[in-house]
This record gives sequence, structure tokens and C-alpha cells, in this order.
Amino acid sequence: MKLPVSSLETILKIIGRKKEREDGLRHCLFMLLPASMYRFNSANEYHQSPDMQTDFSEYPKADMLPETMAADSAGPETLAAHALEQNKELRQTMAAKDQLYAVIAHDLRSPIGSIQMMLDVLIQNLSAEKIGSEMYELLLMSGRTAEETFALLDNLLKWTGSQTGRLHAVRQEVNLTDLVDNLTETLKPIAGRKRIVLCTEHPDVEELTVYADADMLKTVIRNLVGNAVKFSQEDSVIRIKAKVKENMAVVSVQDSGCGISEENQKKLLQTGVRFTTSGTHKEEGTGLGLLLCQNFVAQNGGKFWFASKSGEGSTFSFSVPLHKEVQEGL
Repeated sequence: MKLPVSSLETILKIIGRKKEREDGLRHCLFMLLPASMYRFNSANEYHQSPDMQTDFSEYPKADMLPETMAADSAGPETLAAHALEQNKELRQTMAAKDQLYAVIAHDLRSPIGSIQMMLDVLIQNLSAEKIGSEMYELLLMSGRTAEETFALLDNLLKWTGSQTGRLHAVRQEVNLTDLVDNLTETLKPIAGRKRIVLCTEHPDVEELTVYADADMLKTVIRNLVGNAVKFSQEDSVIRIKAKVKENMAVVSVQDSGCGISEENQKKLLQTGVRFTTSGTHKEEGTGLGLLLCQNFVAQNGGKFWFASKSGEGSTFSFSVPLHKEVQEGL
């Protein structure tokens, strides 16, 4: 059954696209009909799919369309002005949302960070023998909660900044091997709660200089090591490796934890998909960390990727450009 061309022309007249007949027809159909209900033949005529028997008379006519489209007297200029106004309102709403996120993250980050440091001091100086096993377990749980909350706020603050254009990469000469070694030392107490050993490996390069934003690199490595600890079993090893590949430095964080199934791998690094799972000690996540890593690596001119197998572990890697003097010496 053919869709009457006159009805389509009426719709085209309403939305002001007379000069683009074919594209306009497709646009109207995509808006009004389910995709399974129409197809094109060789002459670009619209027909109902053979497996559907819907009566097109049930679909809204021009006088039944929403007010913003139905008034024929409202020409393209009026519709364009209305669209601009809606766009302005949407931008204002998004700006207010981003500002709210930033304020919340900034105002909460400092006190949560202080609580985390105090709990770390208590955990390091107290033992189960001194305060009892139950109290010590509660102390460890409080430490993990404070740590996860601080990481969430830190990621949220940086993600909001990167998405609103307020946070840009300030690239400079960075000693990557020193950065990896020093950051690993600060993360060892966190891994030590699960008796996990952090091991750095860069046998081929004693000093590796890159051209990147040092703070962004720290955020990426901190997130990757934190994830590796989260999904690793107790008494395991996490390896942080650095090497040179062509004109890029490549950093990899490898664990032998629970790994990621092939189905879940497709959900990772998708901006529109919120995906997160609990760790081996039921640690919670937000799914924001890896997206932030991907964004920061891209801002520094590198690439971000991973390999994983369920039950065997994962390896997350990223690359950043070497400093020009290092590239010339290769």
C-alpha cells in the first residue's frame, strides 16, 4: 500500500523542506513510523513492508501534529526561532548541571580526602590484636569506603572539567619512568589491604621522557591500578610496565584477576553506556574511571586499549608520544 504523496507534501510544507523532497520524505517517515513498517523500492516510492498490515489512516494527519509543527501559518522562520530558543534553554540546563557537579565534587573532595588520610593512619598503626577483629574489619571497611568516595569525586570533578572545556592538557616534558615508580609507591598501601604486590617493570629503558600532561598521566595510571586492585584476588601480583614502541611510550597495567567476559567487553569505553561491576571484595564502581582515562589519553595524543579473558585477568594499556629529543635519538 503506497503512502499518499499529498500527505507527505503537507508535512514537507510544514517543516519547510520543499527543496529536499526525497530526504524530506525519508525524514518524515523516520519520525512518524516504526522502522520495520516501510521500505523503498527502486523508484524511491514508499511501501508498507509485506509482513505488516497496518492501516496508515491511523497515523496522525497534518492537523493532528504537535502545535510546534501543525500551524501552517508558522513558517520556517518561526520554527527556526523556536528551535534556537529550545537549544538555548538546553545549553543553559546542561551548564547548570555541570556547574552543580563541579561544586559538589569540589566541596566534598577535600573533607573526604582528610577523612581518608586519617583512616589510613589508623589502619597503619592499629592491628586486630589491639582493637579486636570486628573493630579492625569495620576500620578497613571505612577506609575502603572513604577511598572509593574520594576517587569518585576526583573523577567526577575532572570529567566535568574535561566535558565542559575547562580542563585541557598542558603538555610538557615528563619523566615517565619516575612518574610510574613514584605513583606505584603511593598506591602500595591500597594494594596491601588485599596483600597484592605492585611490581614496576621497564627493563629496556631506565629513563623514558614523554611529551604529555603529568597530572593527566597520574590520573590514568591511578585509575588503572585501582581497577586492577579492585578485580584481583588476595596474594596476587599486578605488573605496571613501560616500554617504547616506535615514537610512542606504552604503559600497561596487567593483573591476573577475574577478567572480563566478551559480552561485557563490548560495553566498556562506551560513552552512552553506564557499565560497572563489583570487585572481588564487593568494591563498588561508577563506570566513569575508564572513560576518563580514554579521554585524557586522547587529549595527550595517544591511544587507549585493553585485552581481557574471563577468569584469567586483564591488561589495560595506553600510549603517549615520546619527547622530540627522544624520538630523534631512536
